[in-house]
Amino acid sequence: MKKNQIRYLFGLLCIVMITSSFSQNLATRESATNNYYNKSYDKAGQLFIALSEDNPYNSEYLIKGALSLRSTGDFLSSNNLLKEALKYGKWPDIYCYYLAANYMSLNKPDSAFYWLDRSVYDFKWPDYRRLKTSIFFEAINSDPRFKKYFGLYPEVSEKVDRRLADLNFMVEKLQSIHYNIYSKTSKEIWEARLNAVINNVQKYSDHEFILELIKLAALAGDGHTKLVYPEEGDYAFHQLPISLYQFKEGFFVNAATDEFSDLIGKKLVSIGGLSVHEIFGHSIVYAGHENLQHHKKITPRFMVLREVLEEVGAQILDNSVILNFESDSQSFHVPFYHIEKIESQIKYPYKYELPDSKIRLNNYEDFGYSALNDSIFYVNIKYILNNDKRTFKAFVNEALREFDSLKCSKLVIDLRHCGGGNSEYNKFLLHGLIKRSDQLSNENLIVLIGRNTYSAAINLVGDIEYHSNAIFVGEPTGCSPNFIGESNVLNLPYTNLYLVISNRYHQPGANNSLDKRPWIAPDIYLEPSAQDYFNGKDAVIDFILSEF
Repeated sequence: MKKNQIRYLFGLLCIVMITSSFSQNLATRESATNNYYNKSYDKAGQLFIALSEDNPYNSEYLIKGALSLRSTGDFLSSNNLLKEALKYGKWPDIYCYYLAANYMSLNKPDSAFYWLDRSVYDFKWPDYRRLKTSIFFEAINSDPRFKKYFGLYPEVSEKVDRRLADLNFMVEKLQSIHYNIYSKTSKEIWEARLNAVINNVQKYSDHEFILELIKLAALAGDGHTKLVYPEEGDYAFHQLPISLYQFKEGFFVNAATDEFSDLIGKKLVSIGGLSVHEIFGHSIVYAGHENLQHHKKITPRFMVLREVLEEVGAQILDNSVILNFESDSQSFHVPFYHIEKIESQIKYPYKYELPDSKIRLNNYEDFGYSALNDSIFYVNIKYILNNDKRTFKAFVNEALREFDSLKCSKLVIDLRHCGGGNSEYNKFLLHGLIKRSDQLSNENLIVLIGRNTYSAAINLVGDIEYHSNAIFVGEPTGCSPNFIGESNVLNLPYTNLYLVISNRYHQPGANNSLDKRPWIAPDIYLEPSAQDYFNGKDAVIDFILSEF
């Protein structure tokens, strides 16, 4: 046989061997994944170990192998894989958490605390609710070392000491968990405000102290990070029986309890002798916000709270306040109520519906779709989440199939009231739009945005902006395209108030760190109008129907 033939056959044999090995790895990966999700953990564990031996660089194999072995009760082998994953895996806090859980199963609490310390302190574990309620650590939840994670050790009884414990815990967690607590407010200003609170901690009433904590958290300057004002319990705040919305004409009552439903649609001029615009300006310090649009969205919630109104100087009389309205210079004496007793009774005017359409101005369905006419197909998304009826992926597939079957030429995606959800699900819609990019060019893709377009929704808008020629209609978004997000919820040790901390920096679309826009602006600006709203009109939809 000639040398060239030998070389050819040898090369062919190598290709066959490599292809066979590659196919075998793919088959092993598929089998391992299927066994894992079918809870056949013995088989899954063996397969993931084999995969990790062939490819020690992919931490996914190590983690799924570790969790499979844990499910079979092989905690020592599970820990060996978890420790390997720590070297280059992306979630070291979670790996340490499971290492601790495994050591608890092996009845080694000291080793469990070692790995919990690493998770909490070294890798900034953010999910304190999960840690506190985990069945893995029930046997040690009364241990002072465990209580320390939640600011409960050493325990104190004096009110001042309890306040300081809450304050110190909040500051410690903001500094350790937040992506960058000084990104919007300098360290010097932050520490000056903190020292002022410490120096006056004995003087505050309970509600004044809570407001100081709220203002401290708001210094983070992002909409996700906040201390939530209490709605129930000993520290519950009090609220007027109305809701406010800032239209282009001013502040209007857009919802109320049945008793005060006559106030819906009225333009509010002042509360307790202070103009609503003055109160709006003062209230900015309580509401962590991304930009002016988010300020418009979030601050009206604070403008109806008794505790805030008292602090900004409104006149409160016997647990009530005088509201002055523009129409006929009307004034009403309106009482405050505990939030827990009144909030569920505040109703929005569902009677307002668009003529000849199933779309409501106050659409509280998670998502839906319909044809507006023969050429325009409308998709409404309030949350980017799965719900009890279907997954977000299933909804997107269903909506786009209907769009295709009706052969509509234009697709409208309404994200005006989309407050977020799970950004991981954005790809299902984005991929569907890219697949139809030829069809949706030339102003055939229209995206509606506004002050409530926020969090995961801004990631979706940023991706659509980058990957398509969409026309954006409405208001600027309530979030900047590059933002600090995520909602990690903790409880302060003594007041038990909810503290929410952001720990992740998002850059959608072009992934451009130099993008300093405070929002994604619309191509066509249409500010919400009270005249339209209270007459049952949606000016944005009307514009789409008339211009497209």
